[in-house]
Amino acid sequence: MTTFALISQDISQGVEPYVAAIDAALLALGAIGLQDLVLTRRQGKSAGRPKLDLSVAYVTPGPLTFRAAFFTGAYGQDPDTQAAVFFAASPLARVHLIRDVGDDRTGSLNDNAIMAVYSSSSLPNCGYDRSRPIIVQALADIAAGAVGAAQMVDAAGLVAGATIQVVNRFDSLWSSGTRGYATIRNGTCLWDGFKTCC
Repeated sequence: MTTFALISQDISQGVEPYVAAIDAALLALGAIGLQDLVLTRRQGKSAGRPKLDLSVAYVTPGPLTFRAAFFTGAYGQDPDTQAAVFFAASPLARVHLIRDVGDDRTGSLNDNAIMAVYSSSSLPNCGYDRSRPIIVQALADIAAGAVGAAQMVDAAGLVAGATIQVVNRFDSLWSSGTRGYATIRNGTCLWDGFKTCC
């Protein structure tokens, strides 16, 4: 079942502290399946700063913990360059949302700013921006239709990364050490596994 959360910017809160509050709220949710993210900018009743709201739709449990990062041109460096350096230093990080959060008021230091919502895992999400199947190796025998542990295998064939629970969708035993692939079921965060041998 999908849960919804609204993370609103306080009237007196700057953009950078707001993104920090989003980061804290996403961390507090723990591992989720992100279904949707929508960032809206509302003009308040006064002529002051527009308010930002982030609505998050998610299911639990899920495969990923999400974070938010803020990059600004206020300190003399282009925010795109800052983001490129940040993500180059974290090769497993995957961006799920990137939005302009610049404060467009005259004289604002953060008029050129972006927010990125990301995860620090190469595992696919099970909702919004679903991605490819992954190669896995069974860590123990998994009976047909049963759930068992499998570990992610990288493109070079090396066992690396996370251990996940997969449902053996094949009609026979999936033997320990045998490789196959797993896809995450849309909207449910359940892994369907398929061994590659007969």
